[in-house]
Amino acid sequence: MIERDPATSLEREADELEHRLGKLDDHIADAEKAAEVRREDLDPDVAGEWEDTRGTAGQGEDPEGAVDDDTPSPTPGDADGGDD
Repeated sequence: MIERDPATSLEREADELEHRLGKLDDHIADAEKAAEVRREDLDPDVAGEWEDTRGTAGQGEDPEGAVDDDTPSPTPGDADGGDD
């Protein structure tokens, strides 16, 4: 059946969109719940719960005095055992 009244047609389309949005909201809520359950099941060490961890002193940086500043840095040729 073809509707001739634009107002009725728009109202029907608005109702259909509202219904679809409700279903989409339900799907999003279900997905959020499933994601939360999965997060709770993960091992915190594997899941990246690192915010409250600290490294040892000097980790990530050269500790003072660990490298002799007078020794030249190796070049790519030095690492392979050949000349540059």
